[in-house]
Amino acid sequence: MERVIVDREWLDAGIPPAYGSDAPTTPWYKPRITIAAGMARMTLSGKTINPEQRLTFQEALRACTMDAAYVAHEDLPASNKILVEPEVCPGV
Repeated sequence: MERVIVDREWLDAGIPPAYGSDAPTTPWYKPRITIAAGMARMTLSGKTINPEQRLTFQEALRACTMDAAYVAHEDLPASNKILVEPEVCPGV
């Protein structure tokens, strides 16, 4: 597997990698495991895949927090989002 989840390449190109604990990238759906996976790049069998794509702890933490919010547009202030009040839309 030559090119699997090329996080370092994306980051170096200015594309923020976004991690989420709901993605099937690890068998454990916990952010700390996802962060560790981005740093170690190791399979369950202990094989390292594309070690040149590893992220630092700070980069992996950011991918799980700020960058994940950015790609989901959750980093915008509430005033920039369209909010629908329940009383405006009866039956919702």
